Amino acid sequence: MKSRLALVAAVPLILAACGDAPTEVDPNDAEAMAELADNMVKPAAGEYEVTSELIDFEISGLPKDQSDMMRGMMEGGFSQTTKYCLTEEEAEAGFEESIREMQSAQGECDYKKFAASGSSLEAEMTCNGPDGSVANMAMEGSLSETEQDITMTMDATSPEMPGDGMKMKMRMQSKRIGECAA
Repeated sequence: MKSRLALVAAVPLILAACGDAPTEVDPNDAEAMAELADNMVKPAAGEYEVTSELIDFEISGLPKDQSDMMRGMMEGGFSQTTKYCLTEEEAEAGFEESIREMQSAQGECDYKKFAASGSSLEAEMTCNGPDGSVANMAMEGSLSETEQDITMTMDATSPEMPGDGMKMKMRMQSKRIGECAA
């Protein structure tokens, strides 16, 4: 649960870039990723409210009642509102560290695509867990210095997961709501 919250909090930090046309960089080129991160629009410091919602959830191969129960549990975990404070120092530091953290948040992750412009983002990554799990994720959305609206889809398999695999789609909206509490 804590790592999922860290992921939700980290996503808005990586979702701002500058330029008129989307710029795609080779996700295997650490220098290009760092340069794109350095050129990204920086978010405004302050308190943010993040609302997440589960749009779609499916575990294939499970009976409907078990699948519905799993979906209910997932909805309870994802359909919530949280708040976090982005300090001046964190906002000024930019996005390079957040991009690196995203890659290591849920096991070993590698970007397959990373393209951004001043108001949009498209990214794809694959994460391999130590238990043999594999998650393919795609993110796309719109952003500004004070708001982000990102939809993420995930297709995952795991030896420990019931059924034949899981597909999930969720939406995260982040909005600056004021100054951080002292």
